[in-house]
Amino acid sequence: MMERWKKNLLLLWISQILVVIGYAAALPFIPLFISERYGITDDRTLGLIVSWFHFVSTGSFAVMAPIWGRLADRYGRKLMLLRACFMDAIIFPLMVYAPNMTVLFILRILASMFTGTTSAAQPLIVSGTPKERHGFALGLLSTALWSGNMLGYLFGGLIVNYFGFTAAFMFCGGAYLLSGIIVLFVHEDFKPVARREKQSGDGVFSLGTSVWIVLSLILLLGFIRYFEMPYLPQLAKRIVGEKTAAFWTGNVSAAAALGGVLAGALCGYLADKTSANKIILPALVLGCAAVLWQAYATSIASLIVARFFAYLAVGGIGPIFLTLITKITAKEKQGLVFGLNTTAENTGIMLSTLFSGGVIYYAGVRGVYTISALLYLLFIPYVIFANTKIKHKP
Repeated sequence: MMERWKKNLLLLWISQILVVIGYAAALPFIPLFISERYGITDDRTLGLIVSWFHFVSTGSFAVMAPIWGRLADRYGRKLMLLRACFMDAIIFPLMVYAPNMTVLFILRILASMFTGTTSAAQPLIVSGTPKERHGFALGLLSTALWSGNMLGYLFGGLIVNYFGFTAAFMFCGGAYLLSGIIVLFVHEDFKPVARREKQSGDGVFSLGTSVWIVLSLILLLGFIRYFEMPYLPQLAKRIVGEKTAAFWTGNVSAAAALGGVLAGALCGYLADKTSANKIILPALVLGCAAVLWQAYATSIASLIVARFFAYLAVGGIGPIFLTLITKITAKEKQGLVFGLNTTAENTGIMLSTLFSGGVIYYAGVRGVYTISALLYLLFIPYVIFANTKIKHKP
């Protein structure tokens, strides 16, 4: 009979694949949706609008993530995961009926406020998994995210191309609904922490310097990785034209997700075996080269190959940082820290959308990719410095 932690891991792996498939089938195509639905044709203006669209969504997510993390420590991680799945199953399909961009932005903010499936699934997996298998479990969860992205991009590109945006957003809501149903069968041995008077050892200020250093790494990684991500549909449209942009955006993104699947599996395994620097530093150099390759790609085949290698390089860095967090955080505070992890990542993304929006407005789409490549190189000295300051004990 399968051990309970393995059964939970399998169920959560499937549920997260479904969530990401749904999300990737609709939301990455938002630049094309805004352009078609609201008549925004100027490339730079569209890029600026897209950057603000992602800014408001990541901002509301970053604010709510630690709140949901604290509630998860008090009421259970499973309940938080169910909340995220079922709320977004309702809100995301409504976005396709937004009569104007103001309503679209409001719905996106609401969706982000109630979302957080990954930040709920991570501590739920960790809480029931033997400590010596945390790297494996989080790396496997990363493969679910990348696999879901790969399938979602493929399905989304086909659905948008042949059936339109309404079908894509309905598909998104259905995937979230099915994911929530699967989570109902996950077993959680949760014992709520008894409420007591607040002491000096409680709260975010008691987490220790090492935790905050890792959170700063996660923030910067979110900033760098997301810098060019929202503008892939515009780069694809520049190469292949508007008619088939959605189809090829899905294919390029699927290639990236395949690279992420391989990176997550490999780095999740290595995270339990070797030091972070031996994995991260070569990955950042390769990531820089691959993103620069995308900046000057002139054919869709070249863009696909470059995108694959970019995500093969940097797709596994996130699980390494998460594994490190589990090693330096007390178990009773992991829900809070995973919530702060999500806040850190989304704060980085939020800041990234502001800066990249300015870059695309003044330097164009290829300028965004060039700057993104340079950011990977600039990240290397801080990673080396941070690793010398982290104490690898709770």
